[in-house]
Amino acid sequence: MQIPDTNYGAITVTCKDSLTNSGTNSAPEFRDYQLMEAGGGHLEVVHAHPDIFDLDNDALKDLLCGNENGYIYFFKNSGTNQTPFFEAVYETLMTVDSVFIDGYTNSRVHFCDWTDDGDLDIILGGQDGYVWLCENATITGIKEFQDPGISPPSFHLMSNPVTNIAHFQCTIQRPTWARLALYSIAGVCIDILPLVYLDTGLHLLEWQVSDNLGTGIYIAVLAIEGSSHTTKVLVIR
Repeated sequence: MQIPDTNYGAITVTCKDSLTNSGTNSAPEFRDYQLMEAGGGHLEVVHAHPDIFDLDNDALKDLLCGNENGYIYFFKNSGTNQTPFFEAVYETLMTVDSVFIDGYTNSRVHFCDWTDDGDLDIILGGQDGYVWLCENATITGIKEFQDPGISPPSFHLMSNPVTNIAHFQCTIQRPTWARLALYSIAGVCIDILPLVYLDTGLHLLEWQVSDNLGTGIYIAVLAIEGSSHTTKVLVIR
């Protein structure tokens, strides 16, 4: 299981609500509700089956949502755990062979370390009554770069500021899947590059700056199996 290329688009029907506990865990009191949001608007998914997990290992709770079409939507939290902000641009989870993880109809999703190897696997159910196990395909999951003698990957911008194309350099200690994403200084995702597989060694990554972006500071995040690395990008127009 890997986080795939991004699917851009709005989700457009049937809302789900959020109840907040104003009591305690031993004596909960649910007195009100609010509509959950993504990208500043109401988060709407047909036959939504939500759950909360830190899927990208950035210490922030993300929203994973099964739905009527059987797929699993991933809404990244770019806020905080106390005040989460879920992106309007979502991702549909797929396998390393670029096949959508699919419960066929009304998918019900749960994450746990089923194989006890340090990363989250998917337990998936659907309307057909079967239960599926989707094992996480990362090499060693969250503990990937905690082994003695393994240095974290390096990641930096080769020249700054940039106008049209930003060139990044990263050095990988072992083969891995990687994804480059760009955020505004306010934490809003503005672009996500396709998931790529990088061999050990030096790599160059490019980000084509959209003509719609104005002068300002942006944050580049390189996500690599259980870790993320950031650098600032100054765009001049």
